[in-house]
Amino acid sequence: MSNRILKRLAGAVAALAVLVGAAEAATAPILLVDAESGKVIYGQAATDPWYPASITKLMTAYVALDLVRQGRASSTR
Repeated sequence: MSNRILKRLAGAVAALAVLVGAAEAATAPILLVDAESGKVIYGQAATDPWYPASITKLMTAYVALDLVRQGRASSTR
């Protein structure tokens, strides 16, 4: 699977994190970056340390990205 698709998927995950983070707590660190250009689109306390809420969420993301990498899943419609 191409790096471009993985970058787009990472961008979608980041955008979702922004939405979830904004809904849960206004002080949560947020960083949304354009994967193509590397330009920061939005940042809020982006350099503050943060910790994932659940290892399950991390493993879900890992498995999904691995399936995309293997070509067994697609990040496009």
